[in-house]
This record gives sequence, C-alpha cells and structure tokens, in this order.
Amino acid sequence: MKAKRYFVSILLLVLFCFTFTGCFTTMWLFGLFDDDDDDVELTVDDKITVDTGVMQNVVKITGDGLGKSHLAVSPDGKSLLYMQKTENSSVWELILLKDALSPARTPLGIRDLNSLGWYNDSKTFIYSGLDGTEEKLIRSSTAGGGKTYITRNTIGTADGWPRIKKNKILCQTKISGTIQIVCLNDNGTEITILVEGKQPFWHPTENKFVFVQNDNAICEMDLNSYQVTELYSDKDSKFFSPTYSIDGKFIVFTQYGSVNISANGGKKSQVVNRHHLFLINSDGTNRTQLTSGNVNTMYPSWGQNNELFFISDVGGKDEIWKATVRKTN
Repeated sequence: MKAKRYFVSILLLVLFCFTFTGCFTTMWLFGLFDDDDDDVELTVDDKITVDTGVMQNVVKITGDGLGKSHLAVSPDGKSLLYMQKTENSSVWELILLKDALSPARTPLGIRDLNSLGWYNDSKTFIYSGLDGTEEKLIRSSTAGGGKTYITRNTIGTADGWPRIKKNKILCQTKISGTIQIVCLNDNGTEITILVEGKQPFWHPTENKFVFVQNDNAICEMDLNSYQVTELYSDKDSKFFSPTYSIDGKFIVFTQYGSVNISANGGKKSQVVNRHHLFLINSDGTNRTQLTSGNVNTMYPSWGQNNELFFISDVGGKDEIWKATVRKTN
C-alpha cells in the first residue's frame, strides 16, 4: 500500500508540473530523479572567486596559456621562478620573471627539473634536477651561473622540494618506499633524516618548519626539541605546499577536496574535486578559504607587503596571478 501511495504521489506531482509549468525538468530540481552523469556539462570558470574580505586586488600576471608549476617568489619579492611546459611538449623548463609584475619571461636553459627554491640573496636558487636517471639537488643563479651539484650521490630516490635557510637545506626523498624529510648542509654533508612527511618549508625566523604528513595533515617540527605538532587536519582532503608568511604568523596552503559547482546551465549542481587556497594562523587556528569555484588554484608563494602569488587554471589555462591578503589575528 505504501508503494502504491508513493507512486500515486509522484504521478500527481508530475501532472502538476506539466499543468502549471509545462516543464518536466522542474522534477530534477527537487532531486526526485537523478541525471545520468554523462549528461552533466561542466564549464571551466573564467574568473577566480575569492573572499574579498581577505583577498583583494586580484590580477593576472601571465597570459601565454602554457602549463605552469612550482611557482616561487624571490625573498625580496621582485622576481619569480616557475616551471613551464615547453610548447607542443611535456618537458618542463625553468622560467624567470625578472619583474614579478611583468609577463616578460626569460628561459634559463634548465630542463628536466621537478621543484625549486630560492637562496636569501634573491639571485641564487636550488632545484631538483635529473642527472641521467637520478634526481639530485643542484645550485644555480639567475645570472646564468652554471650549476653546482649539492648532492653528488642521491640521498634516496626522488630527492626534491628543496628549501634553504642560511646554510641548511630541507628536502624530501623516498627511503625504503617512504617519503621522508631530511636536513643537510649546503655542501651536501651531514644528512639527517628528520620525519616522515613531504613538502617542507622553513619558518622565516625560528628553527622549525611546516610540512605535510600522511597527505591529510599540516604539521610543524621544532628542530630544537624535535617535537612534531599537528596544526590542522582533514581526513577527507589532501594538502599541498604549506608556506609561512614573511612574518611567520600565517600559513597558506593548497587543499584538494569537494566543491559544489553549477552544471547543465545552472539546472543542477555537481560535486567535483578541486584545489583551492586556504589560510590559517601559525598555530593552526582561524582557517579561512581564500579561493573557491570550478577552478584549481595552487602553488602559493608569498611576496612582500602581504602579496600572494599563485597559479590558477581559470578558463582552462594555467596562469600566474597575484592578490593582496588582508591578514588579521
């Protein structure tokens, strides 16, 4: 009897929709039926949706439409380094923007790299590059200073994500199948395995660093006590590239998780996974979402005066963007 009543109710509602709206698609809005996923048409947004109370003055820096990755702003905030796919190729090459606010680019003649970081002089940089089939840590400069191998022999496999402060380098490597964070001198000596994790980033003034552990937790390690503190976690998301602000009071990071977007011309919403930027205080509190929508925003890098640079695929093209972040405790 309940089944019959349910069927009759549905039939009456269908007749009502035909009679008063002349449009059967009204039914989908009530969620009584479900579209075949093949019929869902998603469009890529042509703008970045931001929290204007926190992110302001959003502007696009580049416009060439080529794939981009591993954006890094120089410590003085004047220049940018990033990896870019060569046209009609999947090869990554290193690009310099001498002026961080200008799209005029200078290829540095370095290819087959997978991550990079600046020295404090804003001229020298370190990157993980291929030497034959092995990934090693290499030093070079924006003035075309050749390359110097920091690690003559690889630490583990897939040495990468180097970050340097003074004469100490943090990087990640895979040892016995596990990704570990290690510390070593700038000359490649005194290699110390610190903790299981990846994508480390030095605190600007204190002897500690932030990193990702188990993909879904942002942690901090104090190198005076070797204590690890979990700052923020979410078992349903993945985190990438946590980065301290210039004053060390905030951490920006990329979170990969579910986003509700409009589909089929706004007739239906669909849940998809996207990368977006978030901000937390350095103690893990006050999480704020900076970007949203049907786009990916990744590789945040702080400039001077609360400027935040990042890469986003607005309109289906990877480009470098800049915004000003209003930070409040």
